[in-house]
Parts: sequence; C-alpha cells; structure tokens
Amino acid sequence: MEAKEVVSIIQSYRHDLLNDLQIIQGYVKLGKMEKVDDNLNKLFAFFHKERKLLNLNIPHVVIWFLEFRMKYNQFKLDYSIRVDDIKLTDTDLYIKEKLDQIIQDIEQRADDENVYTIHVDFTENEKGCTINVSIDLKERSAEDNIPPSEDIYIKQTPEKRIYSFDVFAS
Repeated sequence: MEAKEVVSIIQSYRHDLLNDLQIIQGYVKLGKMEKVDDNLNKLFAFFHKERKLLNLNIPHVVIWFLEFRMKYNQFKLDYSIRVDDIKLTDTDLYIKEKLDQIIQDIEQRADDENVYTIHVDFTENEKGCTINVSIDLKERSAEDNIPPSEDIYIKQTPEKRIYSFDVFAS
C-alpha cells in the first residue's frame, strides 16, 4: 500500500470521527444531554467493536474494512465480532481474498439504483472462525447461482443472500 493510500484512509477515518464529535458538540450546546449520551454510547460501542476487529490480528482485513466506504458508494458495511481469544493472523490474506470475491459477486447481483447494507459476522467455532457475509438481496435469477469460490457456501433466502466460509486459527 502506498503512503498516499494510507493517508487517504486516515483522512477519511478522521473526517468521520470529527463528524460524530461535531454532532455531540451540537447537542451539548443545545442542552440535549440525552442525545449526547446516546451518541457517546454509539461512539463507544463502535470503538469497542473496532477493538475486537483489531484484536483478530488481521491487518489486511482491517484495511479492507477501512477502505470499503471509499470504494463502494452503493454499499454500507457493518460487522460483528463474536470471537474471544483467537488470532487469525495466518488467514489474513485468505479472508481478504474471500471478502473480495464475495463483494464482486454481490456487485454483479445488486441493482444499481439501491443502497445495500452488508453485514460481516465473525463467529468463533471449535477450529477457528466462521465468517458470514449477508446482504438483503433478492435473487434475480435462479440459474445465476454460481458461487464465487469453492470455499464459499451460499444460502439464498427469498430476502437475503448469505455467504459463509471457515478459517482456522493457529
């Protein structure tokens, strides 16, 4: 990654953080302390979730998450981490590659006129971690159900598409 790209990611991250703080500051000035408390709790929850992601020790995936908003205007990204004390260091590039394949598949299926929320869930299992990527995306064509990779399992419901793959902790 080039220095310019790193600075761009930092600038974007800083911009978002400052926006959140300005909203809180506005509520303080208006004396709306309940709104201040709500927004601070959301900010702390975000940092707690981000810390859990960082603790997985997967730097390429973390950068992928940070770059996502800058790359994809049509998609919003959310994630959850239900992993305690495992490190996924050895699977970092593998996870990133699978996430790229899934997003490529989603882009081909998404309607250009809508904004979609994609949720990535890291769930600990007995051997490592299962990663599920879900999107509220109705399948447009039953025959177009080709998985992006042999390692990725896909479940299509009437309203949601779920991609799933496993990684093993070292």
